[in-house]
Amino acid sequence: MEEPANILVVDDELGIREGCRRVITAMGHRAEVAATGEEALELAKKHAFDLILLDMKLPGVSGMDIIQTFHEIDPDLVCIMITGYATIQTAVEATKRGVFEYLPKPFTPDELIAIINKGLERRRWLLEARRLREERERSLLAVAEEKSRSRTIINCMMDGVLVTNREGQLVLYNPAAMRMLGIKTALPEAVPVRGALGHPELEEIIAGSLSPAASGTAMVVREIEVGDLVLMANVAAIRSQEALTGTQPPVERQSSPEQGEILGCVAVLRDITRLKEVERIKSQFVSMVSHELRAPVAAIQSYLDLMLSGLAGDDPEQRRHMLTRCSERAKALIALVDDLLQLSRMEAGRVARKLEPVALEDVVREVMELFQSQASEKGISMQLHSSCSVPPVLADKEDITRVVTNLVSNAVKYNKEGGRVDLTISCSDGYVRLDVADTGIGIPEQELPRIWEEFHRVKTPETRGISGTGLGLSIVKKIVDAHHGHLEVESKVGEGSVFRVYLPAASDFRSREAASASGSG
Repeated sequence: MEEPANILVVDDELGIREGCRRVITAMGHRAEVAATGEEALELAKKHAFDLILLDMKLPGVSGMDIIQTFHEIDPDLVCIMITGYATIQTAVEATKRGVFEYLPKPFTPDELIAIINKGLERRRWLLEARRLREERERSLLAVAEEKSRSRTIINCMMDGVLVTNREGQLVLYNPAAMRMLGIKTALPEAVPVRGALGHPELEEIIAGSLSPAASGTAMVVREIEVGDLVLMANVAAIRSQEALTGTQPPVERQSSPEQGEILGCVAVLRDITRLKEVERIKSQFVSMVSHELRAPVAAIQSYLDLMLSGLAGDDPEQRRHMLTRCSERAKALIALVDDLLQLSRMEAGRVARKLEPVALEDVVREVMELFQSQASEKGISMQLHSSCSVPPVLADKEDITRVVTNLVSNAVKYNKEGGRVDLTISCSDGYVRLDVADTGIGIPEQELPRIWEEFHRVKTPETRGISGTGLGLSIVKKIVDAHHGHLEVESKVGEGSVFRVYLPAASDFRSREAASASGSG
């Protein structure tokens, strides 16, 4: 059963008003009456009406003059004009102002009922049209909100995202993808992928996923190189809903590939450069361990086997020589393990440092004394040059000792027979500077940027017989950085190298540390 309508009758004749009220009430609807236009407008502001019966001639403001006001209150209000002065001109004018029908006086109850029913049917159509319009607007708003939400999510992703339509035109992408592909300007809307990305391999993968021949294939996963980056590209076609639901029986659908219509494709790019670097470092580590650990262990085992088998003879000096060699090899192994443990602790941030004023000259003298025997075996002279006015550095003595030890060890290890190592301590703009200069084999210029990397060793014919882990300079850099210092290196192949260490003087360290903490906060 339809809900009763609200109808307003506006006429200055009491008989018309009451007659209309009785007919409307008998139809099962609710009726309100007004004798003037002003009274009718007040009722329209207080109550919602579906239909209005409006007399053209009213005292004061006329019915024709207030039609627009009624429509401003409710644009879908159905207005029927009743008048005893019906002319074609007035009918045309009323229609222009939004009047639905024209009912001339006098009229019968049946005529009134018929026109009311016709007007209410019009009202229902208008309300349904309004409902559909509002629903469409809500749907469009929801779509816009969903699109905005999706774009926000995609733009915040660290992975690159590229979406194309079935014609291979780029319809959606995020900043991460542009950064990975090295594209610095916005792409035109719906630009063809081919030629737009600047990477033919990726463009070919995307085009291939859109071809009919690939409609039943799975996701394509491939590594591509873009400049210095290595990207993992995951490309898959976007299929119609038919591909997901299907019309075949379940058993057949499981045994056959999905064949839905291709609507486009999506490509997700992930930067795996760091992972590839980790793989490279791990491979280097395994290679280094297999070489650096196996050789000393094998040498120790061979010496011990000789002694246990009695083939070493009874000569005490011979046995002592073998035990000495075993001890040297064992110390090298311990040094390697210590470097690995130190590097691991630094990477994990578990190094506890005890900062105190440290006289760098005393540390250097201790390290020089430690390597004096090794230097003498190669005929290498070591000299220390220092100014008596050099202030101490505020540092962890054990860390600084490790820095000097690694640098002096390299200076001796990679030096020439009869060479020289000069260590110079001086002041430099609030820093205490240590120069470690040698006359050794030198470092090729192209290798200098990589000497601070873990496990990196310069491979030349001159270094082939020199053992090392490739960790010493990496540890040096991490320690110096942790003490707010910096490093410099100069080297010429065949002439030698100079490593310079800058550490803040004790008087300046606190201010530098506070400034660093403030900047990081």
